[in-house]
Order: sequence, then C-alpha cells, then structure tokens
Amino acid sequence: MSTHPAPEPARYATSGWRPAEPVELLSRLESARDMLREAAALVAAQEAATLAAMTEQQRRRGQEVRDAGLRRRRYR
Repeated sequence: MSTHPAPEPARYATSGWRPAEPVELLSRLESARDMLREAAALVAAQEAATLAAMTEQQRRRGQEVRDAGLRRRRYR
C-alpha cells in the first residue's frame, strides 16, 4: 500500500492525467515498445545505408587517387 497521498482531483483535470485500467496501461506500453522497435529498425537500416554509401564513396575516391597517380607517372 502506498503511503503517498492521492493527488488532488484538480490536478487530474489540469495535467490531463487520468487513471487507467492495468490492461489499458499494458496495451499502451506494448504499443510504445513496438513503435520503439520499429524506429530502431529504421535507424539501423539508415545507418547501414549510410555506411554502405560512405564505403562506396571511399572506394571511388581511392580509385580517383590511384588514377591521378598513374596519369602523373605517365606524363613525367
């Protein structure tokens, strides 16, 4: 049993908080968990795409540097 006094009724109205059934709370928590999982999956997919793009960009830049070096050697 909680020793804290119950909030005054006026606080319910001003804060927008209302008591909820445990089943409703559980449903809300599960819904929030699912949304967080979806968001985490989207972030992970975006990070993987960004990493792949960076890797491709680095590969292209390396090839440009090698090609530039070959051109310099050819014209000496």
